[in-house]
Amino acid sequence: MELPRTRLLSVLDVATERGARAAEVLFEAEEGFHATVRRGKVEDSGPHRSEILTVRVWGEAGREGAATGPAAMSDHLVGVALKEAEAADPAADAGPIGRLPLHTRGLGIDDRRYQGIEDQDRLDVALDDERAARGADRRVQTGPFTYRDGRSLRALMNTEGVVHQELGTRFTLTGELSYGGSDIELEGEFTSRAFAGVCSLPLGATLARQAKRFAGAGSGPEVAAARRVLIPPLTMARLIGILGEGFTHEAFATGASVWGKLTSGDAVMDPRFHLLDDGALPGAWRTWGFDDRGVPPVPLTLVKDGAVDRCFLSIAEARSENTRPTGHEGREGVRPGNLLMRSGTRSVAAILSEIGGDAFEIEHVFDWGGVDPSTAELDLPIIGSVRTSKGNGEPIRGLRLRGNLVAALGQIVDVAGDTDRWRHVDAPGILLDGLEIVAAD
Repeated sequence: MELPRTRLLSVLDVATERGARAAEVLFEAEEGFHATVRRGKVEDSGPHRSEILTVRVWGEAGREGAATGPAAMSDHLVGVALKEAEAADPAADAGPIGRLPLHTRGLGIDDRRYQGIEDQDRLDVALDDERAARGADRRVQTGPFTYRDGRSLRALMNTEGVVHQELGTRFTLTGELSYGGSDIELEGEFTSRAFAGVCSLPLGATLARQAKRFAGAGSGPEVAAARRVLIPPLTMARLIGILGEGFTHEAFATGASVWGKLTSGDAVMDPRFHLLDDGALPGAWRTWGFDDRGVPPVPLTLVKDGAVDRCFLSIAEARSENTRPTGHEGREGVRPGNLLMRSGTRSVAAILSEIGGDAFEIEHVFDWGGVDPSTAELDLPIIGSVRTSKGNGEPIRGLRLRGNLVAALGQIVDVAGDTDRWRHVDAPGILLDGLEIVAAD
């Protein structure tokens, strides 16, 4: 894939000739392969390709307009952006970014073996994983298992002389299944920047084992009296992923984020809770050399020793505060890069052995809609079991996890060394007080 430099320069020329004081274009192209498998048969497979162009223009007094669509419609997109700019309010801090040094080494976001992967190898990832799920137990009924990959080119140019480009690869494997006549339905996902990251992990077999275990779960009122809750790494990563969207300047200013209400600098959470954002982390899911406005990412400490420390800043927000933008702008607004929660040094078993007693471990969350980003209040349907230093008991279903996560993070018992990754979030298991396990209404 090559940078269409002449085409992009032409778009900038057209925009300025038609009255724009400044202009910017973001070109995103992807070519790859997808396959969907159900019960051992390929339902759909083949190559895919897309070319998307985002045109952004500025008129008098910083009035800004933008349009996104197929790259072949560049002239139309320029017209739409210019019309939007005419109707926009003046913005003193608007405009394209100037030249900033890029992170060009060690990002590891492009799998150089991509061109050598055969289509049959790609198909086999979905086929083998779906087959492994069915082979784990005859009562497993699989839904679609989907493999998708893509090699992408991102390029940004503006009238300030900025020219950035980067190549990247992404691989995703998703699967769904149910178990016999029960109401247990599970879905899972593996994501990676490298082919080996999705073809070597047993998604189907893992989901099948979980479904079989959960299908025989009973209920137990004694769980409500459990002193502590163990949130495993993958569940913690999902929670951080949802609440991490709130580290934006706008969310802080409008009260839409719980983190914006904790900016006094005083620690309201345990000092062992430490959260970083690093868009330049080598090989991670949201690693990029520059964001969608051409700004290289700045590693940020979002929560330092239990206290909220920083938030993401767009170009306009940074200019208003006379500082540097953080490199987190996307087409749909400001978003996190790679989120990393600091882990501990000991396993969960070692922690439970040392402190004594037990804890209720959340094994699966069935619906993530019960997380309130503005307050961190949780009300989630879950299944789990009582965990001791020797392992888990029988799973218990028909339960809900309730409480305030930020308040519970002020009552951390210990942070484990066990970690897991969900898309752009890496988190450890965490043992804490302050949350309730209650029977579902």
